[in-house]
Amino acid sequence: MGNAAEKLYNDTERGSKSSAKIYQFKKREEIYRKKGRLDKLWNNITEKPKKKGEDREISDRFRKGDLVDLLEANTRLANLNTLEREGLDDYIELTGQKIDKYSRTQIESNRSDLHTKLSNDTAAYIDNNLYDMADALSDENKINLSYTFCPQKDMIGKNSKEFNKVVKIIRENKKELEMIENDEDNYLKEALKGESELMRTAIIRNPKSAFLDIQKQKLTYELSAEIQKYDKNHNRSFLEMTARHTRDQNEKITEKLKKYQEDVQKVDVETKSSRETERETRRTRDDFERSIEKYQDGRNMKDLIKSFTKGLVGDVEKERAKKAEEKGDKYTPRSIEIPKAVGKTFKVSSNYIKGEHFE
Repeated sequence: MGNAAEKLYNDTERGSKSSAKIYQFKKREEIYRKKGRLDKLWNNITEKPKKKGEDREISDRFRKGDLVDLLEANTRLANLNTLEREGLDDYIELTGQKIDKYSRTQIESNRSDLHTKLSNDTAAYIDNNLYDMADALSDENKINLSYTFCPQKDMIGKNSKEFNKVVKIIRENKKELEMIENDEDNYLKEALKGESELMRTAIIRNPKSAFLDIQKQKLTYELSAEIQKYDKNHNRSFLEMTARHTRDQNEKITEKLKKYQEDVQKVDVETKSSRETERETRRTRDDFERSIEKYQDGRNMKDLIKSFTKGLVGDVEKERAKKAEEKGDKYTPRSIEIPKAVGKTFKVSSNYIKGEHFE
């Protein structure tokens, strides 16, 4: 890293306030003159404010490469240690910040603040562009995620009829696939009903029989074909409609949750004895659980957003690796973490129904 960084490290270790003169070498000044990489990446997911003096606004124009590049840079920022010599170069490269007026402790605090800011803005960008993000995923990811997050409840409203038809097929095939996976013996008994004893025993007693594998392939092909058929014949993909349905259900649960919390506070104020409070609280809880029964798919919102993001990261990395290979170059997969802030705007956790906690 050079003598300059060595001196900064040693000076600040001794509590020196003279770090202002450390990074005056030509190489460092060249870095300072360039705008930090993070600024450029952040500008790609934000837009100029409508009014002068206000903060930049989160963009609703989705570009998957910009999102993944920012996630990668923010991962680097999160994991570097500016209290060590090795982290200072990376910090300067990412931020373009002149560190000469800051102590090591202040630089580390700035890094932490910047990471939090970028994580929250990235999460907001994903929320803003969730449906475009669904459509930007590869066909393979669209099918896998459509299967994983297939609604348990029918969608209600405009354009829901055709969507619910596909949902029904996926549900049925999913149930059958899970039975093959978890209850092989009973599945075989059901599947081979009506067959001769010879045929049943030929399949059941043969450990090398391909019967179950063929059934799995058939069921998987059927649901994949239905999803692709839906996507071809509609303006919005099946996965986008799934995301819209899940978000709508999550918002309904959030409304019910707010009322439930208000009712609990009311019980605490109005009841006089601890026994009465306990009874009323239990009744209020039961009413709440009944009221959200039809909105169960909303519990999956956080997991859906994180899965969309992970899927997109994987797609972009595969695309770049392929392009590098075509050029005869070597591509090193990047370390990319999904910030904890992603999906947190949807407050209802997947555990709320168990009464474990409310976030």
